[in-house]
Order: sequence, then C-alpha cells, then structure tokens
Amino acid sequence: MYLNGRIKCKVIDYKYESYRVQFFTKEDRLIMPIQIDEEWVKQSNPKENVIHEKLKALLKNLENY
Repeated sequence: MYLNGRIKCKVIDYKYESYRVQFFTKEDRLIMPIQIDEEWVKQSNPKENVIHEKLKALLKNLENY
C-alpha cells in the first residue's frame, strides 16, 4: 500500500485482532512499526474514500517523515 507515493507499509504480524505494520519512507527507510486494530481496517473503505479517524490521523502524522 502506498500513501501519496511517499509512505510504504508492510503487515508483518497479526494476532489478537490487531496488525503489526512496518512503515517506510519512499527511500525504504523504516519509520516505525505500529499496531493497528483490525476495527480500524474494517471500518475503512477506500472505494468510498472512508477511513477510520484514528488510522487517518496516524497516516497524516507519518506523511511528515
């Protein structure tokens, strides 16, 4: 998944209804690994441009890297 072509992410683990995700810059530098609740993903719908508020806030913060 890419966000504005500047941030890449990779799911590295899933347990207890949450994903462990690594985020990288466009230059493939690791920003940080983060736990993302499955609920955030289920309540997001890219086709309708709907994204869970906490996930949206996280991604906006990561755009600064």
